[in-house]
Amino acid sequence: VTPLGDHPVTEGIAPFCVIDEHYRDLAIHPEAIILAQCRTREGVDYPVAWARDRGDGGPRAVTLTIGHDLTSIANPEQARFIQQAALWVAGKNGNNNR
Repeated sequence: VTPLGDHPVTEGIAPFCVIDEHYRDLAIHPEAIILAQCRTREGVDYPVAWARDRGDGGPRAVTLTIGHDLTSIANPEQARFIQQAALWVAGKNGNNNR
């Protein structure tokens, strides 16, 4: 998993490896920010995490498509990603306008 861009959810998270189910060709809202991608065994990169903030005081959302078993979510970087995503959605970290 490769974190992308500059976002409070991915801040300080290093690339990490998990073996997990991979969803492909998902319809992602055009205003969503891609937070992380994974490379398949075939060498194709697909988004596995994205965020959306309506910016009008409405709800924030983070989607993470990996983490289907304890081994996956026990990875320290993935656990940190989940924690930082929950804090960002709750408005407890990062810029409120992102």
